[in-house]
Amino acid sequence: MADAAPTRMSVEVFLDWQTRQGELYELVDGRPVPRGMTGATQRHDRVVTNAIVALASRLRGGPCWPMTADIAVRTRARSLRRPDVTVQCVPLDPNAAVASEPVLVLEVLPPSTERIDTIVKLDEYKALASLRHILIAEPDTPHVLLYSRGEDGRWTGLDHIGPDTELDLPAIGCTIPIAELYDGVS
Repeated sequence: MADAAPTRMSVEVFLDWQTRQGELYELVDGRPVPRGMTGATQRHDRVVTNAIVALASRLRGGPCWPMTADIAVRTRARSLRRPDVTVQCVPLDPNAAVASEPVLVLEVLPPSTERIDTIVKLDEYKALASLRHILIAEPDTPHVLLYSRGEDGRWTGLDHIGPDTELDLPAIGCTIPIAELYDGVS
């Protein structure tokens, strides 16, 4: 049975509390909130799974690897988010529940959190010094918005629409065809 959440908590208290819950939560300014994935479709899940497979196959043997939403990303002093996919390029810490230096995050947009993902979380992610790529993917159609941080520290966003386009991800040394992310999604 899930524990009642204190009104405000530190990241450390939250991570301990989270281990006793039956669902994933995010920590937003010290307050636990359900991750908001209620109602996710099989299309959404398929895009996430395809992304993990595509990234894992390209990154195998190198310093980077993809992680699921079980691993949190610290966006502020008292905030943890759970992107659908995170890529990190530092040695594995087998006991860590938080990515120490995320380089890429992917959010697949469910209708229930689209506004939060495209405005609030996007701003939080852009503030992370280690982050180089942010992908926002539509669940129903091959459309990915790719934000990349340049050498000058500025973010640029490019729409990638259609199965014939590719996502160039130089920070992790790979390119992924959008068709792979949407394989099996009709």
